[in-house]
Amino acid sequence: MPMSTIRKTVAVNGALLKDDRILLGLSQEALLASCDKAFHIGTLRRAEYGENISEIYLASLAKALGYSIERYILADIPELRTPSSVDITGKWTAFFVQDHAGSAPYLVTEATSFKHSDGHITGYSDSEYRGKPLRENFIDTFIRGDMLIGRTIVEGWGDLAGATSFQAVISRGNDWIDGYATWYDSDTRDICCSRYILIRVGASFESDFAAEAKELMKQECAQFAARRAPI
Repeated sequence: MPMSTIRKTVAVNGALLKDDRILLGLSQEALLASCDKAFHIGTLRRAEYGENISEIYLASLAKALGYSIERYILADIPELRTPSSVDITGKWTAFFVQDHAGSAPYLVTEATSFKHSDGHITGYSDSEYRGKPLRENFIDTFIRGDMLIGRTIVEGWGDLAGATSFQAVISRGNDWIDGYATWYDSDTRDICCSRYILIRVGASFESDFAAEAKELMKQECAQFAARRAPI
């Protein structure tokens, strides 16, 4: 088989793939054993998260489930994906990196709650800043395809200090949101940027996702510091 075919990847409807497996009463291990191609269980897990995998592996999974590969391939253009399949209502844990005057970059963890109605998002995030409770409210927030786009405003801080804009991709069966947030730092009068990850509370792989997010944020702390370094 040509190398180009082996390396071709496709976007997977992970939620549908997982639902079909469960309806057949198959564990991930049992589904792999039914496939006509040998590959690692991590590939199946990535597929069920909604990540891209090799086309030949997805075809093997589809065949084992009794369907054609087309059932599980997402359209390349996000706008063509079914909006109703993306619902982020519920509780989430958010991770990002920030600093303040005199501190090194550090990880911030927020308790986030979303209410999703007709593509528009409302909600809030609770955390602490310099030892005091802080609440950010989501405004102008919406979903387009698999993208979550919006802003947050910190209660009592006005419309400049604490105002954050973000864009992130929803994936892994609508349980993982990953993107970037930017905001104005009134101490340094600078624009800051951090990776922004949210994990659904109660997700099947919540503890694994949290460990992965924290590891990624260790890397983000170093990158945040590098962006802050004088030129």
